[in-house]
Amino acid sequence: MANAAMTSIGAASKSTHRAATLGATPKLADVLEDGQTTSAHVDVVTRTAAQLPVAQRGELFDRVDALADVAAASTVEQYARRVALEAKRIQADDGIDRLQRQRRAVRASSWVDADGMWNLRLRFDPVTGVRIASKLSATVAATFAEQVPEGCPADPVEKQRSSPPTPSPR
Repeated sequence: MANAAMTSIGAASKSTHRAATLGATPKLADVLEDGQTTSAHVDVVTRTAAQLPVAQRGELFDRVDALADVAAASTVEQYARRVALEAKRIQADDGIDRLQRQRRAVRASSWVDADGMWNLRLRFDPVTGVRIASKLSATVAATFAEQVPEGCPADPVEKQRSSPPTPSPR
């Protein structure tokens, strides 16, 4: 599809996912076709559905389809909040407790930025996060126990940032 449309694989994938969402939500497809909403509204549904287990996506599509008029009357941000609320209700309805939902939401990504620096973004459930933060703190403490590592910032504030963050209670 990407070759035929002379576009990137990411753009082709986005179009394919958007089409699948519209196929599962005919009323939303109608308001899009009538120009009453935008493809960004559809993308909200697509992204939210991707975060749910496959077994719950149909329920989200049913609820979203019943809310086609909401998509037509709201901004993308307002609609995203409403769709996220529906997803949370679906998850709460299935008897899964909060920690299980958080464990399903664990994500990791890495990339190399324009400076050539390797970056890492991690999202953990609280139990895993505390366990990893503890190990990271112990490793940093052990590293600094012997001597200040080579390349460590001289500025005390920057040096403190080198240590792992302490999770904040919510």
